[in-house]
Amino acid sequence: MNIGIIGLGLIGGSIARALKNRQSNTYITVMTRSASARDAALADGAADATTADDYALFSDCDVVYICVPVHKIAETAERLVTVVRADCVVTDVGSVKAPVMRAVAGLGLCFVGGHPMAGSEKSGYNAAAEYLFENAYYILTPMPETPPFAIERLQTLAYAMGAIPVVLAAEYHDKVVAAISHGPHVVAAALVNTVCALDAGRGDMQALAAGGFKDVTRIASSDGALWEAICAENRDEVLNVVDEFIVQMRGFRQALADSNGVRNIFESAKEYRDGFAASTRAKYAESFVVHLDILDKPGSIAMVATLLSENGINIKNIGIVHNRTYHDGVLQIVLDSAKGREEAVLLLKKTGFTVYE
Repeated sequence: MNIGIIGLGLIGGSIARALKNRQSNTYITVMTRSASARDAALADGAADATTADDYALFSDCDVVYICVPVHKIAETAERLVTVVRADCVVTDVGSVKAPVMRAVAGLGLCFVGGHPMAGSEKSGYNAAAEYLFENAYYILTPMPETPPFAIERLQTLAYAMGAIPVVLAAEYHDKVVAAISHGPHVVAAALVNTVCALDAGRGDMQALAAGGFKDVTRIASSDGALWEAICAENRDEVLNVVDEFIVQMRGFRQALADSNGVRNIFESAKEYRDGFAASTRAKYAESFVVHLDILDKPGSIAMVATLLSENGINIKNIGIVHNRTYHDGVLQIVLDSAKGREEAVLLLKKTGFTVYE
């Protein structure tokens, strides 16, 4: 397959590396103004051909990924209109979809909106990684007239990257990501700025900030210009999230002031958050999960992982789950197939583990 990638930052670079290493017989052409990124992509084998600005190199592509800032996607797509074949699927990776879909609707391209829900606070080609999309959702937002082959082609490539493709309407996508992606960036920035104001220049809070604070605010280290553009493109939905967050904070303030209801706020949040376990992924992709009891001592998890590995059973994810069903906590293992789950259950039971299927 002949793949074009315009923009070779974190996402574009990760797509190149993932497809080159996981999709057989792939020829990749990349465009970026960064000479160092072009040289690096050629040197590490992520690209077969590079250019700074020659769109003609994309004339024989089966798919072109536009990996530029959201406000430049439509302009970039327009440059491809007279270049690509009629059956070339053009897609983007922007985190806002409805404005992009409206902007490219009349161009005559076979365009499908895309949003790989993976990233990092780091940026640039040097931060790109083949595994960035592993087990991440890859949202596709086709137009009403989009031919089925275009969606299927992008789904195939998403699977090749290790991602889970999900098809949504563009407007609904923007509502969802405002709540689970854009809003959290706003909240993280607000929390960091709150601590900065309370620290009053002394530096003690900054110096003493530990795991919890750093985990919650990690995304506050993201690029400010990028997130200004994203929030501007999805302004109405982000404002709705901010309004609801203000309601929640006022509710907490009142509960704390009245010494009534604080526990309920924390417990309802815990219950909903505990539902984020891997088994809930079945809404969009079948998940093969096993729960089992293990002894609370060093080496227990390693013993299970080694047992499955030595028997050729691949683990996609592993971790401890605490919820009302397993209030004492159990080990949760996510396998990559129904066959793998069946083999794991039989092996673990035979070895003496208590398994909850």
